[in-house]
Amino acid sequence: VAMTNQEVEAHLNPTPTPEQIAFIERAWRNGELDRADIELNKVQDGMGVGTVTIWREYRCALRNWPESEFFPDSTKRPVAPDAPVTLPVGE
Repeated sequence: VAMTNQEVEAHLNPTPTPEQIAFIERAWRNGELDRADIELNKVQDGMGVGTVTIWREYRCALRNWPESEFFPDSTKRPVAPDAPVTLPVGE
């Protein structure tokens, strides 16, 4: 049976289920918690970016991410203190 290009694409790259999306977001969050701990240690040692307070606030936001009303929308993730700033087009 012949498939259209759209059918082939849908078969090869199915839309993730809500459970898969939540799993991906929790995995991202867990990695960020590890990274935040490292960055916090760097700041405490006088070698990092930001302050102890903002890294602790970020860790708290990460811990609360799965309970957020926006979870698992990856565009609403907590933003790391060392994240590059992006300005809207035309700014």
